Amino acid sequence: MKQKYLISRSKDNKILLIQELAEIDKDVLSATCEVTYDDSAIESAIEKGSERLIAVLRTKNFFPPGFYMDKISGSVMSMYATQNFQQTEIFVDETEILLKDRETLFALEDAEVESPEMEELLEDNFDEDYEGKDAIKNINTPLKLAEDETLDTEED
Repeated sequence: MKQKYLISRSKDNKILLIQELAEIDKDVLSATCEVTYDDSAIESAIEKGSERLIAVLRTKNFFPPGFYMDKISGSVMSMYATQNFQQTEIFVDETEILLKDRETLFALEDAEVESPEMEELLEDNFDEDYEGKDAIKNINTPLKLAEDETLDTEED
C-alpha cells in the first residue's frame, strides 16, 4: 500500500496541518485523514524531544506506524527549526519496507548463528535419560467393556 502525508504550516492561523492519503486503486490516492494542531502545542512538544512530538501528533484517528511517524516527526521538527511554511510531502511505499525487511531476514538466515543450547535441544538422547529409572512393567491389558453395556446408541 502506498501512502502520502502532506504537512503544511500556516503563518497567520498558527496551525499545523497533516493530511494522510492512501492508494485505494492503482495510482489513485484518496484522502483518509486530516488533522490540525495548534502551533504552541507542537513547539512545546518539539522542545521535549521527538518521542513527545510523536505522542502529540498521534490521535485516535491518526496513528501511523512508528517508521512513518519517525519521518513525519523529523519533517515537522525541521519545518519548525527553519521556519519553513512550504508544504512538505512524505511518500511511503510499504512494499519497499517489506522487501527491505525480507532482505534483512534472509541475511540473518544465511549467517547461521547457532547457540550451544539449540544443539543440546536437538540431540536425540531419550534412552540415556531413562535407563536408570523404573520402567513401566507389563502393560498388555486393553480396556474391556462390561457385558451389559453396548456401543449401539440408536434410539427409536
